[in-house]
Amino acid sequence: MSPAQVFWAVLKVQAVWRGKIKRRLIQQEHEAASRIQRRFRKHSQSRPETAKEDTTKESEKDDFVSKSIKDRKEARVSRSRDWKEEGQILRPDYDSEIAIGKTTQDQLNLYQDDIVQTRWLAAQSLEANIIGYPILKANELAKQKRALTDEEKASLKPTLRRPKLLVVASNLKKGHYLESHVTKKEKHILTVRYDFENTTFKDLMEQMKDKLNAYQRDCKAESIAFFCQGGPGHMYLLKTRVVTPQKIVKKGQEDMLEFFKELGDVMTRCPPQDAAVYFLGFNLLGNDQGQKLLDTLTEVVRPNIVRFEALLERSRDGRNMLEGYFDLKRFKFWKSQLRSSLTEIDWKDTEE
Repeated sequence: MSPAQVFWAVLKVQAVWRGKIKRRLIQQEHEAASRIQRRFRKHSQSRPETAKEDTTKESEKDDFVSKSIKDRKEARVSRSRDWKEEGQILRPDYDSEIAIGKTTQDQLNLYQDDIVQTRWLAAQSLEANIIGYPILKANELAKQKRALTDEEKASLKPTLRRPKLLVVASNLKKGHYLESHVTKKEKHILTVRYDFENTTFKDLMEQMKDKLNAYQRDCKAESIAFFCQGGPGHMYLLKTRVVTPQKIVKKGQEDMLEFFKELGDVMTRCPPQDAAVYFLGFNLLGNDQGQKLLDTLTEVVRPNIVRFEALLERSRDGRNMLEGYFDLKRFKFWKSQLRSSLTEIDWKDTEE
């Protein structure tokens, strides 16, 4: 779907919804008017004798009306005005005072899936325009439901190479060498090294977005690799903030939940199958809770499609992933030096 088609689809949904609400309001007004007229006619027909009594007492009411008008004028001048303050009219907060009825809310929910899908497609079209991804051709090939040839795969590559983000915690032993000596010196590989003790989830997300925008404004990441500490079924992105399946959805951990939701928004949608997040530096899948954590994160980022993985470094998939970020020879040498008591690493042995 092109950006123009997405735009007109959004306008159509909005127009249909506004038209439906307007017709309902007009119908309610007509029903209210008819109900008032029926009640007035019924009231007039049931009290014919009171008409004469009203005319005879009309003269007596004139004096009372003149006095009451004068009294009302005096009351208006002297009454307190709580709705004014220093000459300014205090307008009500309509957002908090006006609530959507249950029926209207239920009908609005029927369109929710369409609204979410339209927003996602609009974001995908925007990203495709930024990186030069042939989204129309990709959609046509996807409809054929067959394996793509090497030539077709090559034709779907974007003109701008999507960035890969390496996020390294400051408490990682000898972690500064990852950026300076181990990571490949390629423009599309970006590194964020953050303060493990003082950084918040909001700060960390801002640092990641700044890196991506510096590479290309509004660009999305092909993959993000978190190098931090943890163990079977849990990890520590920040100090004293353990990430587990239970913690993510626990009350009081909203900033953690919001961080992972935003994480889905910074991942590529062209195509969404390429988006991946890796957790490195510990054995997350050492127990069943580790896989549960990955499954929970997959659900949190929806409607975005992201693969969350904790690959073994010695496996084939793990090796392929590491080759996308690091010089493997230097990475293995760095790993061998982590248990050394020396603070400095001599890289001469890795030079060819």
